[in-house]
Amino acid sequence: IRVLVDSTHLREATTRRFWERMSEAEGCSKIDSPCEPDITDLSIASPRDYKEEPPLEPSDITISLEEYADADNASLSLSPSPCMTSCSTSTTSSPAPSPREIADLDLAADGTTGSVTPSVPADPHVFHVGVDVGSTTVKIVVLDPTQGGAVVHSHYTKHFSDVKGALAQLLEGAAPVLRGHCATSMISGSGGVKAAAALGIPFIQEVVACANAVELLIPQTDVAIELGGEDAKITYFGKVLEQRMNGTCAGGTGSFIDQMATLLQTDAAGLNELAKHFNVVYPIASRCGVFAKTDIQPLLNEGAAMEDIAVSVLQSVVNQVIGGLACGKRIQGKVAFLGGPLYFLSELRQRFIVTLGLTPDDVVFPPDSHFFVAMGAAHTSKQHAPQAWDDILARIPAMMAMEGESPHLPALFETPDDLAVFRARHARHCVRRADLAAHTGPCFIGIDAGSTTTKVAVVDCQGTLLHSHYGSNQGSPLRSTIAALSALYAILPSAAHVAGACVTGYGEGLIKSALQVDHGEIETIAHYRAASFFQPGVDFVLDIGGQDMKSLSVRGGVIDQIVLNEACSSGCGSFIETFAHGLGMSCEEFAAQGLRSQCPVDLGTRCTVFMNSRVKQAQKEGAPVSDISGGIAMSVVKNALFKVIRLRNADQLGAHIVVQGGTFYNDAVLRSFELISQREVVRPDIAGIMGAFGAALIACERTRDPGHPSRILTGADLNTFEVQTTTQRCGRCANNCLLTINRFSNGGCHVTGNRCERGAAVKEARGGPAQEEEAVPNMSLWKYRRVFRYRPLAMDKAPRGAIGIPRALNMYEDYPFWFTLFTELGFRVVLSGASTKRVYELGMDTIPSDTVCYPAKMCHGHIAGLIRQGVERIFYPGVLLNRKEDKRAQDSFNCPVVAAYPEAINANVDFPPGVQFLHPFLPLDKPKYLKKRFYSELAGPLGLRGCKSRVKAAVNKAYAALDAYQADVRREGEATLRYAQERGLHAIVLAGRPYHIDPEVHHGIPEMVASYGYPVLTEDSIAHLGAPLQQKPLRVREVWVYHSRMYKAASFVARTPGLDLIQLVSFGCGLDAVTTDQVKEILEAFGKMYTQLKIDEINNLGAARIRVRSLIAAIRDRDEKATSALASTVAASAMTPAAPAGCALQPHPRSELDPAANQLVPAVRTLPMTEAFIAPQFTKAMRKTHTILVTSFSPWHTEFLYPSFHQKGYKVEVLTEVSKATMDMGLKYIHNDACYPAILALGQVMHALHSGKYDLHKTAVIFSLSLGGCRATNYIAMLKKALRDAGMGQIPIIPFAFQNVGTAEKAPGLQFSLSVLPRLMMGLVCGDVLMACTLRTRPYEIEPGQVNALHRKWHTHCLEVLRRGSYLEFKRTVRAIVREFDTIPLRDVRKPRVGIVGEILVKILPGANNYVVDFLEAEGAEVVTFGFIDFLMYCAYDDITRYKILAGGLFPMLTSKAAIRAGEFFLSSAVKALRKSQRFVPPTPVAKLCELVRGYVSPAFQSGEGWFLAAEIIELLHSNVHNVLVLQPFGCLPNHVTGRGMMRRLRTDFPTANIAAIDYDPGASEVNQINRIKLMLSIAFKQMKAASAPRRDIEELVPPQAPAQAPLASYSDPHPTPLQACATCAACEACADTIEPPAPEGEEGKPSQADPEVAQELAIIGDA
Repeated sequence: IRVLVDSTHLREATTRRFWERMSEAEGCSKIDSPCEPDITDLSIASPRDYKEEPPLEPSDITISLEEYADADNASLSLSPSPCMTSCSTSTTSSPAPSPREIADLDLAADGTTGSVTPSVPADPHVFHVGVDVGSTTVKIVVLDPTQGGAVVHSHYTKHFSDVKGALAQLLEGAAPVLRGHCATSMISGSGGVKAAAALGIPFIQEVVACANAVELLIPQTDVAIELGGEDAKITYFGKVLEQRMNGTCAGGTGSFIDQMATLLQTDAAGLNELAKHFNVVYPIASRCGVFAKTDIQPLLNEGAAMEDIAVSVLQSVVNQVIGGLACGKRIQGKVAFLGGPLYFLSELRQRFIVTLGLTPDDVVFPPDSHFFVAMGAAHTSKQHAPQAWDDILARIPAMMAMEGESPHLPALFETPDDLAVFRARHARHCVRRADLAAHTGPCFIGIDAGSTTTKVAVVDCQGTLLHSHYGSNQGSPLRSTIAALSALYAILPSAAHVAGACVTGYGEGLIKSALQVDHGEIETIAHYRAASFFQPGVDFVLDIGGQDMKSLSVRGGVIDQIVLNEACSSGCGSFIETFAHGLGMSCEEFAAQGLRSQCPVDLGTRCTVFMNSRVKQAQKEGAPVSDISGGIAMSVVKNALFKVIRLRNADQLGAHIVVQGGTFYNDAVLRSFELISQREVVRPDIAGIMGAFGAALIACERTRDPGHPSRILTGADLNTFEVQTTTQRCGRCANNCLLTINRFSNGGCHVTGNRCERGAAVKEARGGPAQEEEAVPNMSLWKYRRVFRYRPLAMDKAPRGAIGIPRALNMYEDYPFWFTLFTELGFRVVLSGASTKRVYELGMDTIPSDTVCYPAKMCHGHIAGLIRQGVERIFYPGVLLNRKEDKRAQDSFNCPVVAAYPEAINANVDFPPGVQFLHPFLPLDKPKYLKKRFYSELAGPLGLRGCKSRVKAAVNKAYAALDAYQADVRREGEATLRYAQERGLHAIVLAGRPYHIDPEVHHGIPEMVASYGYPVLTEDSIAHLGAPLQQKPLRVREVWVYHSRMYKAASFVARTPGLDLIQLVSFGCGLDAVTTDQVKEILEAFGKMYTQLKIDEINNLGAARIRVRSLIAAIRDRDEKATSALASTVAASAMTPAAPAGCALQPHPRSELDPAANQLVPAVRTLPMTEAFIAPQFTKAMRKTHTILVTSFSPWHTEFLYPSFHQKGYKVEVLTEVSKATMDMGLKYIHNDACYPAILALGQVMHALHSGKYDLHKTAVIFSLSLGGCRATNYIAMLKKALRDAGMGQIPIIPFAFQNVGTAEKAPGLQFSLSVLPRLMMGLVCGDVLMACTLRTRPYEIEPGQVNALHRKWHTHCLEVLRRGSYLEFKRTVRAIVREFDTIPLRDVRKPRVGIVGEILVKILPGANNYVVDFLEAEGAEVVTFGFIDFLMYCAYDDITRYKILAGGLFPMLTSKAAIRAGEFFLSSAVKALRKSQRFVPPTPVAKLCELVRGYVSPAFQSGEGWFLAAEIIELLHSNVHNVLVLQPFGCLPNHVTGRGMMRRLRTDFPTANIAAIDYDPGASEVNQINRIKLMLSIAFKQMKAASAPRRDIEELVPPQAPAQAPLASYSDPHPTPLQACATCAACEACADTIEPPAPEGEEGKPSQADPEVAQELAIIGDA
């Protein structure tokens, strides 16, 4: 290809740079310039002289110049290819373009891959091709420029996981149009990266391609919403392009819609048709298919109309896209709808239009919108060189031969013989059968109305199976059950009769009412009954059904523990079924493929939200279906054992194991279970109908007279049976439930959707007036009414006007305080309305994080409600600390979200002009200081100047009101206990947080529990009765007030007969990874069962009802078998005195009634379980015998800590391995809801201890101990449990902290004197300096590896300096490091600078962030990050802030000031050197960072990275680093506020900010992370290209006169003296200030006292 260059029309600087770069290009032997002969003799000067345009890269193209036909013109030749020859041949008849028509030579920097070439004049025979390789489909578009760029060929097809095969067919299908021609082409899409490389076609990120198409074809667009198979994207067009895409979740996408359509027995088009005729929209989750099935299945079971469910599915997609991707930025203006789902589904578009309130003029719906990514790729390909289409087709075999990189597992069966033995063994577990036709006498029917199937079993009196049925419920359990019974009655002999029937499963209530079934039983009991029939003495039962998973642990014939999958049906049979159907296969065919798998894909151990991403990645890499099937089977089992059951070792399962449920018909799943559990198990041949079989056995046992026929409807009755379903609102209470009413032709009625069993629901069900029944006490409802039971002042009696308070989060505890305070000050308090789904939707578009808990999301709606009410002042304070209720607790923090969510509200809600949002941080824990802070913060805004005494009096009354409320709660709790005792009732404690009393949050769970006749208590109503733990603490650190109440309530429940506990957990609450384990341990230590209910915005109670009924059934069974071993042990203890007077139940040990206070005063006793968690202390004697393991936190710093430990005689070993093995070990021993850094770091420890490398009796572990409100405070507690569970409880744990952390965590053997601290600080400074210098220069190195070699050299030298401990030598070393890095020759190129911020471990440890630094540098970026000392300075500064804002202590403040001064002293040499350098900048002082963040986040927010995270981003943006990656653990609580919570505000204040949040999690797909990073980079390149002026930081890379450099060989000495001058001089000006005189002989390591600067510095550190 020949590109004409008319150099007379080029800028001189561009021409000069062109010749200069070509002269340096490798392989260019000579340059001829006929038109510019003077340039040939041009002397090469510094590239700094030419800054107008980015320089050409020598590696981009190999170029030579030759004379063209016209001697006045120059010709540019690229390395020829067959395509170029073909192109030249095909254009011979066309006249050569005039040189005047040739464009300038500018480097394109748009984030695309492939060579960037000068633009070529359009050839009429050169087509433009775009290919979109999506997660579920492949698309191609061919544009013909001769027809005005019209589409001349397009194709859209699903690839069914065969990405390579489908793509090959797609390319070959375009051959009739393209064969024999050339085409520019680009590939896009989530699955196209590797295919593009194999085919030699440039790749473009799909969001960029789509944006390019939008800007070209529909430029009027303000916002584009694009939905694909498993991808969802939103692009905001404006001054700066802002793009969002889904990360670890495929919820709310096309595949989700396909899954839901399958569940409704239709396809996507059928779902769309159903939705056109809806009446009611139900709330349905769309996070992923398995969550949605949890919500849809009960609606199907309860008879909801298909049309209503269909539209509800589409609405859930809309909610997911808006809530999950918009993240606080409104979707408004002209909105374009793109992608397959939005193109084909008109009702989906309509739901978006309705939800967003769009007018017809606002809607942009272009033709072929499902091809927009491919069209964008085709148009963008014009800037690339064309290729012969035949050449591309010739590379298809290379693409087909690509191998994947996903990890794999061993084969399920090594040989066919192993498979045969396996099948023969399981063929023995068969049920006894008989022919129904020959049966006479009574028989018993069991019905299991499951989540996706209907099962029926018929048995005789001996349990012989006479008949069975297993089939899909076709979306209607009632109709499918009627059909199954009708078929049964048709073959039932006249000599036989049905004596009894029992129904279980999801549809139990509906079917029992409709068909008049005799008995109903919860499915867990039915499954246990069936399992014990096959395996008497069974220890463990695991049932995996369509969407539910349950395990039963049995001890001594009593169900000891019931575990169910929590908030979703993750990893269950419906996932396998849906995936199989998506491949066009049956479940049996898919399972058979798995048995043949030789290398199953390792899909992880997380829920299917994340598993989907890994399946997608394996598909892209070409994994065969057999390996995917085998991998899914292994993943389902791992999910059950490690995530749901949280198995630590196989011994927990016992010896006798039964597995059942339809999923275990899949032999691949069964084999996986045996391999992972290392147990041979029993799988009955009727595994799929065990629930029905158990129900039939129960019917037999409960039938008193087998000769009497059952009440169940007969065949004749079924023939005339009809059902009519309607919906209506209850309207009898604030819940205003949406009722689904099923009326039967036999006069019966069944009502669902009601949260209580009173009012309209009961009347409708009974067909007449309800008989009033005495309602048992419900403390949750009582508290809700009591906490807000305050009457505000009338407006004419409120001289200071109105002030609004949102009914959210901690206001469910603190409202009495704030109401009283403002009322006393003369304000009318306006409380936002009750929480409802409508209130939630009011603020949905301002929610910055889709993974924050539902109570926090609800807060946005309450703020929006107050604004709509016209309230002009809204008060919502930040409260970091509560009043400490237990003096023995380590602290009294609020949850990070509760503490600081007002900051997120302020950053994401647009308050109208005239509306004040007052959100100061206030020290509620310190009454004295609260008065001062309240006055200083709010006296001005509230007009309270001069009213200081009135404020003090109001605060005193406010505390009295709060005390009175809490006292009322305690009294009501005692009254409820007495009520239960007097009536012989069992009571349930719902333990949660204050906001869990919100009816919209708990979704009626307390009412449901009360409807079963169980009085409901709350944790704070009985916490004062819990036995205070004395002598030895709990395993966990008690740093959160609300959690301390739960522990005390659990203690009281554990010791009190007649009480049980259910813990309410908000989905996404990371702190409950700490609390749930501890509460469970307390209860199980006394033989009580632990039950957990996870709740979020979805209000369907089907799954919760199963858990509650399972607990009730287990309670009943436990009470009936009170002679069990555990109960006998508890009863035999000498700690069960007579019940004290006035006590509701009988607690033990003794609790006595205090006559004066009329309160229960529990006696003191330490829980026995605490003994197991007191890890041995690290003693002085162990210093010589034990190896101390240290987890790696940074490759730049960790080794520099060695000298400090070695100096004191400690044997320290750093654990550097971060791999899948360490991650799996972390998942095995750590709560899977714990944050990613905990799983990562503790997994390192447990993996090392299991490696066999260490003597477990001579090994200790040192671990950093955080003292804030983040869950990192309990990492050591998690490690204690892990060691105990692994049988390694003898290993000492050494907490590494500089403050007093309590007796349990002290380590007498670890003693650091002040002489050790300087070495530690010097080591950290060395690490920070080397990191900063390396990252700044490595992207620009001339020789690959040159900078790393320099880093290794100085790394080794620093270790030697630290071993000697010389401070002066350290100073000289730091200066020398900066000097050498500052003068190393670098390339003069422009690269986008990308800042990395986030959680400290994820940010700085390469293994934790998938080596993101290496990836960014390979993609052409420079990385900028903050040093480790910056984080330590932030930690130290917190006590200063707390003293100023939150009434912190004076001594901690002074200590922190001294620590910061000491840190700045050690940093001073580095700061000076960096400031004098040409390339580097010194770190920003922590005080300045704190000032930068004011107005965004209060410095009082100190949990985790707290305000420091936002300060890092702001500092980067101020430093012209516009591209920022926020690396955060999935669901990190502080990041909801300071990470995602600040992005909207920062993008508003910094219009060029390009910020992307990347979630890290053990189950997160690296492909998704890379896609999001590439998206950010594409924007970065585009912004860099658009920048009109060069940035100063790039100019500084090459100093004006850099001294000549010695070759790298001169650095071979591993210990160069730091006193030598640079290579060119003895004392040049550049290094004179860094050369120090040698220390006097014999005084090495001691600084000279004659140096006044050193003397001053020593005085400073001495003071510190």
